[in-house]
Amino acid sequence: PETTNTTWLKRIGVIGTRAEKVNKIYPISDGGIVAIGSKDDNAWIVKLDRDGNIQREKIIAHAIGYDIVQKANGGFALVATSKSLVSGNNPTLFIELDKNLALISSKSFIPPSGFKLDTYPGHDKLLIKTNDGGYLIRDFPIYTNCFYCGGSAWIIKLNHQGTVQWSKFYDDGGILDQLYIYKIIETADGGYLAVGTSEFNGVNNWIGKLDSVGNIQWERTF
Repeated sequence: PETTNTTWLKRIGVIGTRAEKVNKIYPISDGGIVAIGSKDDNAWIVKLDRDGNIQREKIIAHAIGYDIVQKANGGFALVATSKSLVSGNNPTLFIELDKNLALISSKSFIPPSGFKLDTYPGHDKLLIKTNDGGYLIRDFPIYTNCFYCGGSAWIIKLNHQGTVQWSKFYDDGGILDQLYIYKIIETADGGYLAVGTSEFNGVNNWIGKLDSVGNIQWERTF
């Protein structure tokens, strides 16, 4: 059988507590990694060197960190959820940091009327870098007008400055239905391939091809 050699193994955070949680790790250009998650009800970013030693940490108050990528200039972009309510929502945050984890900019997004964002476990966020130097955020707002709410996948396309270029909801058509997108990759034609699950007419695996502005060109369930 194939074997795997462990180069290093590190524990970060306080042993024996549940105060820290890592949601995502991302390899960075210097051979280290950056991790994002939460610590004491705040978003927590940790930069490690190639040997797993902590170089820097960053706390973003009253937030949950979900995903992070490294920018071409060595800095970082991340998505998080704010724990501070705005119009009944926990806004999605898009935050840029420099290579030393110092704050550069922060923007927040909330969905239109009829949807809300929350901090419910499983309603995480996805961030990918796009070939034009921008970003794609996948979120999951839920309907506000029912007790047992389904939701709708929500994709936001940003340019390299973090300005919204387009925003799309992918609604299966009913408040008890939901389309959840787990993974998105950019395709050679400038569009995107997305995979997830759909609960429209039962629970099914779902795959969809999106064009460069997020319109569904085709979709399949199986």
